[in-house]
Amino acid sequence: MYRYFPGGRAELLEVTLGQGVDRIFASCARVTDHAESLAEAAAGTINIAVLELSNDAVLQQLLVDEPDTIATLISPMRIEPLVERASEWGVDHFSRFVEPAIAAHVGEWCVRVVTDHLRSPAPVIDITDAALARALVETFLIPTLTPAIAAGLPNPIRSY
Repeated sequence: MYRYFPGGRAELLEVTLGQGVDRIFASCARVTDHAESLAEAAAGTINIAVLELSNDAVLQQLLVDEPDTIATLISPMRIEPLVERASEWGVDHFSRFVEPAIAAHVGEWCVRVVTDHLRSPAPVIDITDAALARALVETFLIPTLTPAIAAGLPNPIRSY
């Protein structure tokens, strides 16, 4: 199989994981675009991304056979392109709830939660459980945004 990719195994891995990331962003978009609030959208994004990763046979096999490969790909040194993509995605999918700069921050926050979970899943906070993902968002994300959003009031910047 590697022979079909000019870069060999490394390129095959990059293409495979890239397709997985595309699929996860598309799944998250479907959930987020039907959400009625920012908390619901962010929690749904985190929850579906973690479920997709948990159910990805290739990724799960890599985590068992080659954990260093995955750790390298999501290390702080290599994660920036994914964080940038998540920020842009956040603007596209969360801006109906908040201004674009905050939407970008929410997208970044979500991807950092998901990659942290991938690095070391915590049984105490099982974000594969939608209710726990929602509690995480409502406890640690929403209060850090604007006071109006945290209080559940209409966002003065984005009130439509």
